[in-house]
Amino acid sequence: MPYSGGSSLEANFAAPFGGMTIDFAFMDQVLELHAEDMDVVVQPSVPWMQLNEQIKHSGLFFPVDPGPSAKIGGMVGTSCSGTNAVRYGTMKEWVINLTVVLADGRIIKTRKRPRYDVEIKMLKTSIF
Repeated sequence: MPYSGGSSLEANFAAPFGGMTIDFAFMDQVLELHAEDMDVVVQPSVPWMQLNEQIKHSGLFFPVDPGPSAKIGGMVGTSCSGTNAVRYGTMKEWVINLTVVLADGRIIKTRKRPRYDVEIKMLKTSIF
């Protein structure tokens, strides 16, 4: 079971029937910022407020705001929302790709990172 911040109000990090916990606390880096494509690559323990601080120079911001201590990995896992959800949507609208390592070692990529082209323009205008 993944663990990074322990800020969950839903007790998602509890294991009532036992199990193993993997601590992602030190995976807290913003790896890449692609301002021209309007996306960013992050590790699971990046706090959303830190992310906004690190990308504000590019003119971008991350609008999902569930609470000050929330981390990106937990936000993805719960498809969180926040006070901006009515205007900007929930977490599922802001995730383009995930790279997931399964317990057996297999690596899954949900899809490739798109470039700012027709696909992004379609996302922005909700054509499809």
